[in-house]
Amino acid sequence: TISVDGVHCRFHELEDDELAKNPANYSHKFNGPGLAYELALSIYENKLVWMRGPFKASNSDLGIYQGELKGMLPVDKRVVGDGGYRDKNDPRLATPNSHDPKELQTFKARCKMRQESFNSRIKRFGCLKQNFRHSMERHGDCFDMLAQLRRPTAPFAGYSER
Repeated sequence: TISVDGVHCRFHELEDDELAKNPANYSHKFNGPGLAYELALSIYENKLVWMRGPFKASNSDLGIYQGELKGMLPVDKRVVGDGGYRDKNDPRLATPNSHDPKELQTFKARCKMRQESFNSRIKRFGCLKQNFRHSMERHGDCFDMLAQLRRPTAPFAGYSER
């Protein structure tokens, strides 16, 4: 079982020949251009087990998940995600549900808090906290390096190396 969440980072406006501002770069999280990453943590171990990105910030969390991670998960594994991962056609996705028993609601909330805590620890570093003014590839390298620093142990085979 893993928890998954998307992370947005500030990024300078990518140049576009046709548009002054490209809506594909828009991040609703901070009202400006950004990049998105997908991170998944093991629930029962202290491991970052999946990382993917960068994507333009307009990509939804569910769309990024369905692009690769969904197809790599074994059938018997579950994924705890926030409301951005609601998909009635994927029984492996466990999202907040008011009909769940209280214990399950608490479990999902703790998974989400742990995921958000990890995400915030990565974004404390200056290169991700500020508006990044280099290439998308370089941002991906910086993000990958910081995620590796925060990863306490080696990943499982499903970790996506850049």
